[in-house]
Amino acid sequence: MGEELLHVLHERHFRSVPFEDLDIHQNIPIQLDLAHLYQKIVLRRRGGFCYELNYLFAQLLRGLGFECQLVAARIFAEKDAWGPEFDHLALLVTLDEPWLVDVGYGDLFFFPKTISDQKIQGDRDKYYRIDRVEGDGFVLHESRDGNDFSKRYRFDLRPRRIEDFYAECTRKQESVDSYFVKNKICTLPTVRGRMTLFNDKFIETVDGVKTQSMIASTADLEILLATKFDILLNP
Repeated sequence: MGEELLHVLHERHFRSVPFEDLDIHQNIPIQLDLAHLYQKIVLRRRGGFCYELNYLFAQLLRGLGFECQLVAARIFAEKDAWGPEFDHLALLVTLDEPWLVDVGYGDLFFFPKTISDQKIQGDRDKYYRIDRVEGDGFVLHESRDGNDFSKRYRFDLRPRRIEDFYAECTRKQESVDSYFVKNKICTLPTVRGRMTLFNDKFIETVDGVKTQSMIASTADLEILLATKFDILLNP
């Protein structure tokens, strides 16, 4: 039990389980209940967003003996602003040192990141750095070249309960200002790039080359989800 297993589990989850908000656009409430999440993600082979994916992944890690806790993060937005508290749910796994674990952000890192101040950590075609800020906070930065870094989110190490995230999870499903209410999303990395459903478009990147096609109908959407993401919206 240790770092190697944690890395393997993180990468396999990231490659296998889509980040998606499709239930919101079918008016199906997202329930942060472990039995429901197991049914949805494991048995029905669906995806989810951060509260769903990271919460269920935490239970897997705990079941395997890892010391794992939920942590709250604020996603960096436009105009140098941070999102609200409980904007994002991430995980902290403690081995010989603490690790940031996150399989529920979408297009982020394949492998966990050590919470080591200013250390640049490579991850496939990206680089990450975690900086300590005032108090007990940290900021996760991301870069394409290892030099020019952008903020992704700010988090602290205080243990949280899933109930702490209920209100924000509800807001993201119901508010007209919610990014997830405004946009239909399903995305998953591939061996050679990434494929993404975004509203009425299907975007696929292969070896750095991006192509885009329109989704003309609900029937086309259901076929695309089934063939590309192995998702049956109405099983």
